[in-house]
Amino acid sequence: MTTLFTISFLLIAGATLAKFLSEWLSNRPEPGSNDSPKDILAEMEAAFVHRDILTFTVHTDSVTVMLHRLTEAVGLGFGSRQADTLAYRIINQHSRDYFSATYPVDVTGVSSDLEFQWCREDEDTARIAICAVDEVITFATDAIADLVIEQHS
Repeated sequence: MTTLFTISFLLIAGATLAKFLSEWLSNRPEPGSNDSPKDILAEMEAAFVHRDILTFTVHTDSVTVMLHRLTEAVGLGFGSRQADTLAYRIINQHSRDYFSATYPVDVTGVSSDLEFQWCREDEDTARIAICAVDEVITFATDAIADLVIEQHS
């Protein structure tokens, strides 16, 4: 009985070790890689997209219109359905806590995140911060200028 137990234990331990070794070997960098520092920096720059932040106060009646205008700046990932859902969350939240929502989006062929953070300042206004790629922030600044009560820096 103990021999059977010992053999099964050794088989399980061996299988676990083999799995660990195969994952470790497959994730190692290739030896003798000819990538120059410029190539590595170019790859890193392409992988990480610069994002800006726009912070402002808006009347809760204007939240839905503002979010629907932002859908025009985003190619994929933040459409009318997401705008309606987010507007509902912002309008119906009545505490002074901060909340956030992030949407993976595609803006002019670049994948990024569109992040919203908000807090209800009082019954009629919400303070909103949008963190997005430069194209969305530029569009948002122009598209929602007539809805913004106060822009924060």
